[in-house]
Amino acid sequence: MLDTLDYIESYFAGRCTDAERQQFEERCVRDEAFAQEVALYIQSRQVLKEELLAAKKAVWAPAGPKRQKPGLVRTLYIASAAAAVLVLFCLYLVTRSATPGQLAGDYVRTHYDQLSQTLDGTRDSLAQGITAYNHRAFDQALDFFTALAHDHAGNTDARLYSGLAYLRLKNYDQALHEFDTLANMSSLYSNPGPFLKAVTLLERNAAGDRETARVLLQDVVRRNLDGSREAAVWLKKI
Repeated sequence: MLDTLDYIESYFAGRCTDAERQQFEERCVRDEAFAQEVALYIQSRQVLKEELLAAKKAVWAPAGPKRQKPGLVRTLYIASAAAAVLVLFCLYLVTRSATPGQLAGDYVRTHYDQLSQTLDGTRDSLAQGITAYNHRAFDQALDFFTALAHDHAGNTDARLYSGLAYLRLKNYDQALHEFDTLANMSSLYSNPGPFLKAVTLLERNAAGDRETARVLLQDVVRRNLDGSREAAVWLKKI
């Protein structure tokens, strides 16, 4: 544990070689246990910083009522903030070295590798499609999703899942059609259509796709749509 702590400290203190720094960053992405240790290190540094600042203020502040020590709520807030820093740090590590196509593929695998099963028993075809999708039977899943979308044009889940199944099958033109239809549905409070169109274009990577995706990502960030956090990071890469 001490060796690991020294290793982490060396990275944040800038004492690592380029090769060691690259190895550290790759390990943060691939090794969950190590990433948790980095999170603990970040939390500890943040708590120590807060305590030192509080002690310094106590020394220079005028005499008055004794101040209470930070409570559990404040400690949890610090820990949550540190965890958020780790998430952004790992996101930065992943996106810094990946190509736009890899970013798109990794996003789909991370967020849409499995679909949440519906609890609505009246939507049998959607549930069957989800089951097929989660078992990697994407062609079979499409039969359910597209039939449902045809019979119920306003069903946003059917459009979303059809687009995802087409994307997993590398049928980019059909995926773009479904996501474009989804993007134009005004009934959704939070619409992933524009961002998923950009994801599809980046993964396809045909002539002009990257430029079109950039415009879409800029709009996603401007309107704070689904995927805006990822879009802001990706815009620095493409």
